[in-house]
Amino acid sequence: MSIMAASYYQKVNSAVEAGAKATYDTKSGNNVGLELVSKYKLDPTSFAKAKINDRGIAALAYNVKVNKGVTFGVGLSLDTQKLNEAGHKIGTSFTFEG
Repeated sequence: MSIMAASYYQKVNSAVEAGAKATYDTKSGNNVGLELVSKYKLDPTSFAKAKINDRGIAALAYNVKVNKGVTFGVGLSLDTQKLNEAGHKIGTSFTFEG
């Protein structure tokens, strides 16, 4: 029970969602951690998401429903404070539902 968190979510309209989260660790006394997120529905089968936190880590994701039961996703995570260094992440995924 040493970490306190507060979050906010709003569905702006049928295509846009937004949220924020703040966390605080009472044991370490570190600064408050913040995250801002958004999701945009491009069409009925696809959406894009973006997130950035107080440490400068930005993440982007894109998901599309390929056909019934199959979803394809691609994601990217960047450390915006160290763009010229290695350590960024990229990934893909397939989700199968029965």
